[in-house]
Amino acid sequence: MHILSIAFGGAIGAVLRYIISGLAYDRFGADFPYGTLAVNLAGCFLIGFLSYAFSETAVSPNTRALILTGGLGAFTTFSTYGLESVYLWRDGEIQTALLNILANNIIGLLFVTAGIILARRKEYQRAWELTEGLKPANEEQRQAWVRLRAELLIDQGRLKEAMALYDEALERELQPELLYARAMLAEKMGRLDLLERDLRTLLELEPDNAQALNALGYTL
Repeated sequence: MHILSIAFGGAIGAVLRYIISGLAYDRFGADFPYGTLAVNLAGCFLIGFLSYAFSETAVSPNTRALILTGGLGAFTTFSTYGLESVYLWRDGEIQTALLNILANNIIGLLFVTAGIILARRKEYQRAWELTEGLKPANEEQRQAWVRLRAELLIDQGRLKEAMALYDEALERELQPELLYARAMLAEKMGRLDLLERDLRTLLELEPDNAQALNALGYTL
C-alpha cells in the first residue's frame, strides 16, 4: 500500500509539473527557464507548508508518502533539497547546510557537464569508427571524408590533429573546399597568416569564390 501511495502521488506530481511548467512558459516565454523556476519555487513553498502542517497534525504514513514522497518528489526534487537545507540550518548544522547547498548546485552542475562530455565522446567514438570503415571511391568522396573526420576532431577540440589532416590532404592536391575549410580552422587557431594564404590560393583557383572573397575582406 505504501508503494502504491508513492506511485499514485508520483503520477499526479509529474502531471502537475508538466501543466505548471507549460503555463509558465506560455505566460513568460522561453528565453529563460521560467517553467523550471515556477515548479521549483512552488514545490519549495508546498513542502515547507505541508511538512510543518503534517508535524502538527496526525497524518497517516500513506498520506505522507502520497503527498510528500510521491507527489512533491515527482513535482520537483528541488523542494526536498530546499527543505533539508533549511532544517540543517535551523538545527545549527550551518556547515552541513552550506555543504549540502554547494554539493547540490556546484557539484551538480559539474556532474551535468561531465555527463554531456561523456555522451559526446561516445558519439564521437562511434562516428569516428564509422568513418574508418568508409572507402572513398573518388576524389570528391575523399574530400568529403577528410572534411567529416576533421569536423569530428574540431568538435572535440583537437584542432592540431584536424589541421594535420587538412595539411596531409592538401599536400596531395589543392582542393578549393579543403583550402577554405583549412582557412576557417586557421582562423580558430589564431593563425591569420595561414588563413590569408589559403584564401588567396583559393582565389587563384576560383577568382569568383564568394565565400573566399568575403572571408578575405574581413581579414584585411
